[in-house]
Amino acid sequence: MLLQIARFRADGAEYDPGTGRYRIRGVVGPAEYHERYPDAGRPGLVDNTYTDVTAAWALCRALDLVRRVPACGARNSSNA
Repeated sequence: MLLQIARFRADGAEYDPGTGRYRIRGVVGPAEYHERYPDAGRPGLVDNTYTDVTAAWALCRALDLVRRVPACGARNSSNA
């Protein structure tokens, strides 16, 4: 589940060459009453802190997990 959440978050990020960072646009954070900027033509916020922090956490934990779990099909040399 964690890997799927990380994939979902990564798919929603766009690289901004002007800042050299990734941005997440068009999200609604935990304060669902703040669903768009005043006078915005479409709903969603850009770089919502809650979303950015939880996305970064999920991506970091998924990377930790992938580094710890052996590759699919890898054999343990002691069982060979």
